Amino acid sequence: MPANDAKNDDGFTVRAFGAARSAPSLIERPHARWSCAGCYNAKAVKSKIHPKWYPEARVHCACGNMFVTGSTLPEIAVEICAACHPLFTGQQKLVDTAGRVDKFNQRSAAARRKQEEAAARKAAREAKKAAAEL
Repeated sequence: MPANDAKNDDGFTVRAFGAARSAPSLIERPHARWSCAGCYNAKAVKSKIHPKWYPEARVHCACGNMFVTGSTLPEIAVEICAACHPLFTGQQKLVDTAGRVDKFNQRSAAARRKQEEAAARKAAREAKKAAAEL
């Protein structure tokens, strides 16, 4: 050990003027030998507050695909999965959920009808006003 170095209470080598410190080995610090096994025992988790775990929960996709995973729900319904997602299949697929295009076309036609009716009413008012001025 160089002359300017010293060991602190934890066994770290401290160099002069706050230079780099080297970590001691586990042999020098036996209290540092511990395992995470104690962190994950059953007693560390509160009882009766966690939902039931289903290790074989079934996931049903709208495309007809079904796979098994772990979940807190026994049955899961999804709209898209890896079997039908364009990122995984490489094919682009347009999804018209609940006739969105048809709904848009209906709203658009209704708006055009209202504009035409408003224009017809305005023309009738102007014609009536012109007739009243004569």
